[in-house]
Amino acid sequence: MRKTIFVLAAALVFTACGGDRPTAPRSSGSQSQLGAAGQSPEFDAVSGGSKPVPAPKFTVTRVNSATANFGAIVNNFGYLTQGTLTATCPMGTTVIGGGYQIGNSNPELLAVLNNAADGSNGWSVKVLFTGTLAFEQATILVTATCLQ
Repeated sequence: MRKTIFVLAAALVFTACGGDRPTAPRSSGSQSQLGAAGQSPEFDAVSGGSKPVPAPKFTVTRVNSATANFGAIVNNFGYLTQGTLTATCPMGTTVIGGGYQIGNSNPELLAVLNNAADGSNGWSVKVLFTGTLAFEQATILVTATCLQ
């Protein structure tokens, strides 16, 4: 019984949608609401007018910090063993995201302790060098995504 009702309903839908006739209701005159190309007109949902409202324009920029080197306590280069790097958005913009990139073949040499917006329109990443050998080093670059 259910199968029969389903088949009848499907046939009814296909019959109603078939053919080349427009399915839009006719206006009070003899013309349909379809345009010359056979497409319905576009309306702006906000104002009800026929002209589209331009979308607001946003500018997204990315700002990088300087690359910083980190090394073990006994490193030969005087690199820091821990620290915080910040990429700050320009005036007139707002930080909406960010991240970091570790530039070393062994990313486990840096432990990321914090990776978040810093409260002053920038993105900060706090890291700790976990390597122990004097020749080991790791670099990090912080990126802030800004919206205007």
